[in-house]
Amino acid sequence: MLGQRNVYLIGPMGSGKTAVGRRLAALLGKEFRDSDAEIEKRTGVDIRYIFEKEGEARFRERERDVIADLTAQDDVVVATGGGVILDAANRERLAATGVVVYLETTIDTLVRRTKASKTRPLLMGDDPRTVLERLMVVRRPLYESTADLRIDTTGRQVRAVAAEVFERLRPRVAMSERTSQPPRVDTISVALAERSYPIHIGPKLLGQPELYGTTAKQVLIVTNDVVAPLYLKRVQAALGGRELDTLIVPDGERYKTLATFSTVIDRLIEGRFHRDCCLVALGGGVIGDLTGYAAASYQRGVDFVQVPTTLLAQVDSSVGGKTAVNHPRAKNMIGAFHQPIAVLADTDTLRSLPPRELGAGLAEIVKYGIIVDAEFFEWLETHVDELRALDAAALTHAIRRSCEIKAAIVAEDEREHGRRALLNLGHTFGHALEAIGNYERWLHGEAVAIGIVLAARTSAALGWLRAADCARIERLLARAGLPTAAPGVDVDALLEAMRGDKKADRAGLKLILIRALGDARVTRAPAEDTLRAVLAEQLK
Repeated sequence: MLGQRNVYLIGPMGSGKTAVGRRLAALLGKEFRDSDAEIEKRTGVDIRYIFEKEGEARFRERERDVIADLTAQDDVVVATGGGVILDAANRERLAATGVVVYLETTIDTLVRRTKASKTRPLLMGDDPRTVLERLMVVRRPLYESTADLRIDTTGRQVRAVAAEVFERLRPRVAMSERTSQPPRVDTISVALAERSYPIHIGPKLLGQPELYGTTAKQVLIVTNDVVAPLYLKRVQAALGGRELDTLIVPDGERYKTLATFSTVIDRLIEGRFHRDCCLVALGGGVIGDLTGYAAASYQRGVDFVQVPTTLLAQVDSSVGGKTAVNHPRAKNMIGAFHQPIAVLADTDTLRSLPPRELGAGLAEIVKYGIIVDAEFFEWLETHVDELRALDAAALTHAIRRSCEIKAAIVAEDEREHGRRALLNLGHTFGHALEAIGNYERWLHGEAVAIGIVLAARTSAALGWLRAADCARIERLLARAGLPTAAPGVDVDALLEAMRGDKKADRAGLKLILIRALGDARVTRAPAEDTLRAVLAEQLK
């Protein structure tokens, strides 16, 4: 048993509360209760009948009475009705007497799971999708504010969801016995069928062994000489009790090479690591890409876990399964798609970042607003100062929203045959700048920021993007502490470097350009004279 606290599952109809609740209760050794089933037991009729004969208001009164009784019990797992959180008294009772777990999923999934049901009175009309969308506008903020844990059930089997809840409850229940305010952990899922994996976001994650998601007996931690003194011991302690080895490589993009890759492979072979081993990437984007590529290659593919310690890595490079090393003439030209089994974005690690590294991460966050979410872009305009000041709530929201956007795009287009290319906004320009600067003049995020401005100005020159919105993009990046121009770079040299971009094909160079905030497109590069005019203005 995990102690005498209850567990309450909340979420919309179709999120899987009852099925997950039954399995979770068995794992925890607790009794299972379903609040809707309890109402039906007491009244002798089904929920639909109560709605038809007595109305929703009377049903909510009955529901309030049942919740009062269930929360007075001890050692139970309770699957609640979808609307239980509408009542303030219910929310207070749940929060005061147990751990509240929000099972969230997409509207498409909810429609699919509920379409055959004849027992859900709110969905008996002709357009259940519209009903669900309307309900979620009201209910989603209440689910989120009430929950202690959030678990994405999209595309996942019941046993996998229950197992994740079980593993995440163990440290949380232990904490609840010591403090009334345990650190919050947000979890979202990258939905890739059997290769789906969680992204955990929050403070103090490094020391929670269950979040790493591996049962491997052999683990190699790969990190660098800057990160190791700060966080290595915590990760080693969390993964104790295994055959554990550590490889510390030099810090910096210039070490993201085949030579360093070979060093990782050498260590695995020398240590006789088996096919069921696991690699842990502890560091920023360089470490994540390098370790992931080694994991993809060793014995044709082994597990790895991403533990990103920079903002840029937490919102971008650790998510999506792109792994690579650089070639002297072009960035990320040697690599593979290989998904991690888990991502731990511990927000506490961001407090050790130099200001430039923090700004580099903000560039990627701004990118997400530009390509698909104008509302998020507006939020960033209002909260960028809080992000630079490392405000915990602002950082968590920005990281979560960025990961949500990337996870959704990756789930739709894992290997970048279409929409995933949008994530490269500014990167064709940026990667070329990095190569010209020998990977030393600009950090990756700084080069991307300049690239985003070049993409925006190119879009404006084509008549796509309004000049006012182009100025907003440039202004926000500058407020984030990022460069927006690259004085002194030769236009011809930059164009030549861009032609070596991995997104180019026989027909020529592709760019991601902007129609409007929240609306980016993959397109062919414009006529060279147009591109040269834009580059000349920003490079002079």
